[in-house]
Amino acid sequence: MVTKLLDDSEKTIILNLLVNARTRYNKIADQCQLSVSRVIQKHKQMQEDGIITGSTLIQDPRKDGKNIIASFNIDVTRISSLMKIFEKMEEILFYTHTMGRYDIYAIAACENLEKMNTLIIEIKNLAIVKNFVTNIWAGQYMMLPENIEL
Repeated sequence: MVTKLLDDSEKTIILNLLVNARTRYNKIADQCQLSVSRVIQKHKQMQEDGIITGSTLIQDPRKDGKNIIASFNIDVTRISSLMKIFEKMEEILFYTHTMGRYDIYAIAACENLEKMNTLIIEIKNLAIVKNFVTNIWAGQYMMLPENIEL
């Protein structure tokens, strides 16, 4: 497998698409100081290379009064069982099976810290959960593109 480093224009393309997946190519081209056709070409190449694999929309939970946001890394005995449980939990905004140290990565949002702690305890107490690590953000939403290092 060949690892490709992103150039500055590719990083700019990705960051713009993270902010808004429908960003116009001409806006990105202006920022990159490239032609629109070159930006389109780079975008298509990153898709072909598997650097860009699609898009996922995540609503800013603060707009619904959910100001406490957390990410969970979870190791479980049965992945599909936890995913079925997460489907029914309105606090879980996003979850995915991962490779590596943990089986599942998830993002949750709650109105306050007390509710987030209740959610964390509920998940930790599930018999299928072997290991659980969380990061909680209060105030500043860390899943914004400007907080992603490329």
